[in-house]
Amino acid sequence: MTTGPAHLADAGASDAMTIRGLYKAFGATKAVQNVDLTLPRGEILALLGQNGAGKSTLVKILAGVISADSGEVLLDGKPYDLRRDRHAIAFVHQDLGLIEWMTVAENIALAQGFTRRFGLIDWSSVEEQARRSLHDIAPAIDPRKRVSDLSRTEKSLVAIARAVGVGASILVLDEPTASLPKDDVEVLFSVLRGLKRRGVSMIYVSHRLDEIFAISDCLLVLRDGRVADARRTAQSNPKSLVGAIMGRALENTFELPPPPTSDAVLECRDITGENVGPVSFAVRRGEIVGLVGLRGAGHEIVSRILIGDEPKVAGAITIHGKPLDHASPSRAIAGGLGMIGADRLAESVARGLSIRENMYLNPLAVGSHLFSWRSPDVETDECREAGRHVGLVPNEPEAPIESLSGGNQQKVVLSRWIRIAPDVLILEDPTAGVDVGAKNEIYRLLARQLEAGRAILLISTDFEEVAAICHRALVFRGGQIESEIDRDAMSVEAVTLASSMADSSSSSGASIQARGR
Repeated sequence: MTTGPAHLADAGASDAMTIRGLYKAFGATKAVQNVDLTLPRGEILALLGQNGAGKSTLVKILAGVISADSGEVLLDGKPYDLRRDRHAIAFVHQDLGLIEWMTVAENIALAQGFTRRFGLIDWSSVEEQARRSLHDIAPAIDPRKRVSDLSRTEKSLVAIARAVGVGASILVLDEPTASLPKDDVEVLFSVLRGLKRRGVSMIYVSHRLDEIFAISDCLLVLRDGRVADARRTAQSNPKSLVGAIMGRALENTFELPPPPTSDAVLECRDITGENVGPVSFAVRRGEIVGLVGLRGAGHEIVSRILIGDEPKVAGAITIHGKPLDHASPSRAIAGGLGMIGADRLAESVARGLSIRENMYLNPLAVGSHLFSWRSPDVETDECREAGRHVGLVPNEPEAPIESLSGGNQQKVVLSRWIRIAPDVLILEDPTAGVDVGAKNEIYRLLARQLEAGRAILLISTDFEEVAAICHRALVFRGGQIESEIDRDAMSVEAVTLASSMADSSSSSGASIQARGR
């Protein structure tokens, strides 16, 4: 059922933003088609849809990155003028847009301006400005601290404080919890509720349905560029919402291949790094093993040691029984490892290049050695075929990678590694910020890699994902493996409990095995 924008607002509620008949096309592709949207004042509107549904285009129009072909945007009933109203709408993107080597105060001043005295920057005033911005959001954060020293949650709060500090009455939040530890999501929600009480309206872009029902007041679903559903959140439910997003009922088409009985591909024996170890485990051909734990448990560092991004102090790593030279990521890749990092924009995607150029970004994707060569025409044909294989939308090899949604960008990155064909593929949060449909497509691609004999190591903050697609889960605490959960005992509850327990030896269930230190 599709309802009109009038259903979004309570009777008598004033509207912070109204969008009427918004339309945008890129050539023959109609990205946004006659979209109507109403955002009540002091409410959170959840913006949902599959990757490629039109959400990114809508947000880019509001940000002034691109212009609509037709339609209008009203703020407080008046036409939105980007120059006049440039501080009325603030955006907190998934990558946050903070400069890591600068202090919190300097990052906030980039948006609000640097106070000057006698022609010089008045640093005490800059810090005081930051304290005022942080006061109602994160007062415990020291404005003099470098952003690189903050936790991911603290960085998110700084980005929000910076946005609100310029006087924005509307916030657009793009996947704000995508890389937050589960325990910190409620911290963010508490801040958002406080902003609501101050009359700030928000557009909340997310694929996590549990969050939508926890934090939003109303919702709007886009599908193929059109409004598929618009209603009060209380009038919806997860099943109907998924149906609106997909255009059909969602079927979980991922089937985990049976656990392998083959020999180990990857073996780690007593590997030790900074604040990690000793750690020992093995992964077999056709097996997917999850490394899980709370923030700082050490599982993320292990993956970085394997790929050569963090130093190994001691221990041995072998692939097919051969010692792995992982002094650098390039040597680890040459030895049979591949990795897709959690920060897709920083580590996997080259913005400014085409889909084809991103597909062949690693020379090993072109041929068997660094100096292999393919003509652009051959690459284009192969890229289009690879795109068809992974369900890439739109499947246009020469289109800029930025034109793709997050889920489709992830498919390009995954296709690159499929061409390289590593023995072991390490994945960090592979479906973060990906909609429910694309998530299942990525899972099917992973299942094919398992059937092809590859091993997969999954590092995920999504315990539901771990429970759904892993043969085993290794639970970390204090830099060591504390327990192991096999397939028979695998569940969201088991993974959550084992990860959060102070001492997993008290865990119930015979198949959740404590491992000695």
